[in-house]
Amino acid sequence: AYRNMFALVRANGGIMEETVGGFNNLIQAGLKYQEAMKATEAISVAKAVTGANDQALSGGLTVGAANFGFDLAKAGVAKQMLDEMTVAGRLGNAELQNLSDIFSRVAQRAQTAGMSFQTTLAFIEGMSQIERQPERLATLVDSTMRLFTNAHYAKESEQATGVKFFNKNGSRRDSVAVLEELRTKYQKLTTDAQKFS
Repeated sequence: AYRNMFALVRANGGIMEETVGGFNNLIQAGLKYQEAMKATEAISVAKAVTGANDQALSGGLTVGAANFGFDLAKAGVAKQMLDEMTVAGRLGNAELQNLSDIFSRVAQRAQTAGMSFQTTLAFIEGMSQIERQPERLATLVDSTMRLFTNAHYAKESEQATGVKFFNKNGSRRDSVAVLEELRTKYQKLTTDAQKFS
């Protein structure tokens, strides 16, 4: 294992301890040795391209796989996920390092809210246009997701805005459509008191 990881570090740069730490994260998430090595190879390349660290990338992969049904044991899945995260990082203000950390923090709420892997990445990057500081961005995204995962927040929001979170048949409405409707209603408010309320 160490010989393979040393070859990755030599080829793509980085620090051996970090590569081993990322590999260990993958093993702890339940991947077998060969599967974890394939994912570590994808992480090594992504790290070289983006500068993100191994543990943040392996964390983003394992949380994404657990919440959105990706099978990291399948060939190419880790690379595909990291490619999508890299593209999202380039389109917004949250670089891949921060995006991986934020994604790990909010993925479960986003999945519960009905968002896909790609929609979650896009949502984080969309919010990065408003807040660039990574920790505050993570808090903003996480607290926004609570609208969809906390019944009290959803009920208060429905009463205040009239925007429904569920369809008449009881199924969950598309979270992006709900947020867009909330945004549209908010923009129509004319006084500070209305907006505060």
